[in-house]
Amino acid sequence: LFDPSVDFAPNETVTVTLSGDVETLAGAKLGSDYVFTFQTAGSPTIIPVGGTLPASTVWHSGNIYCVTNDVTVAANRILTIEAGTVVKFSSGRSLSVSGSLILNSTSSQKVVFTSWRDDDYGGDSNADGASAGSPGDWAFIRFDNPAQVFHDAIVRYGGSSSFNTGNGFVYPMVWVSGSGAGTFTVSNCTLEFVPSYGQRLYADVGVSGNVVLANTTVPVAVGGTLNQDTVWHSGKVYLVSAFTTVPSGRTLTIEAGTVVKFSGGQGMIVAGTLNLQSTSSQKVVFTSWRDDDYG
Repeated sequence: LFDPSVDFAPNETVTVTLSGDVETLAGAKLGSDYVFTFQTAGSPTIIPVGGTLPASTVWHSGNIYCVTNDVTVAANRILTIEAGTVVKFSSGRSLSVSGSLILNSTSSQKVVFTSWRDDDYGGDSNADGASAGSPGDWAFIRFDNPAQVFHDAIVRYGGSSSFNTGNGFVYPMVWVSGSGAGTFTVSNCTLEFVPSYGQRLYADVGVSGNVVLANTTVPVAVGGTLNQDTVWHSGKVYLVSAFTTVPSGRTLTIEAGTVVKFSGGQGMIVAGTLNLQSTSSQKVVFTSWRDDDYG
């Protein structure tokens, strides 16, 4: 017996000859020699990327894309990533999307965004021997256009860069920013391994109501000053990670049964309108981020 991944080199063509005296499972001999060939799988190509996309671009499966400098998808550009592709980030690097990010991933072939040091996906890409990523190895994926579908992805070890909301600092890994209409859907995703002070999914408070979660268990972290009327929807947990302000002339509506949690020392200032749609049987809950009784 042999293991092609161990006994042969990548992209090697191997010829195997079976003697005619070899018996099949049914007990019959082959009768004559049988020859077949196969080619071992090749090592993935590591492609360094960075800067603003000059045109709409496809990142292909079978490659590992290493973000060695911050990548920007401009408002008129599309970055498409094929199913099963691994994207790794060097220390402190980020991906900012003002245009569109299209993931062709599936439930069985997810797109992975992770640290350059993470050998669990794509192997030892930085050739430093066995290593694992650490929370805060890289910065964030930021969406300045909230009309996106982010699905079937694994995102891990981000959250290194601080952002001043005007009311405090946050450290997002997946970040929904900007303003305007459009739904930001996070579906069938795993967001994991951020620093203790970081946020797996963070939304500027003005677009926090745009976030829809499907088969993804993560709180929607918020902070900053409301720049448009917003609704916080039932079925989700909102985590106030930096002071949140509802200014005069703005309305924050919170649906019945919604849970709002506050990180240590954070709060909410309402100079405009806070509209609670709670009922006697479906109260809105405001509590500590450490309170497991709710959410």
